[in-house]
Amino acid sequence: MTIFGQLLALTLFYYYFFKQALKEVRFEVETYIDEVLSETNDESYLFYYNRSNQIEKIQHKGEKENILENLLPNAVESFKNFAGKLVNDTKINANNLP
Repeated sequence: MTIFGQLLALTLFYYYFFKQALKEVRFEVETYIDEVLSETNDESYLFYYNRSNQIEKIQHKGEKENILENLLPNAVESFKNFAGKLVNDTKINANNLP
């Protein structure tokens, strides 16, 4: 196999196994201290879905850490529930990836 053929095969392998659907979501996060609003920030998160439209990872935009691996179980469950609703409500279809 030529080097071009190997490169083409590697590229096709990448697209088949690693290409994911991506959805960016911006949240308005309110911070309270002693029940008083102290600040409001916008935070963006990237939701990555596999070809079965299941959430694979969630990253704070600009960071590489998968927050599903480091949050408390209740927070992870909340993000996963949101991700499930997001994929259904926005018609993300990872099966149509190139």
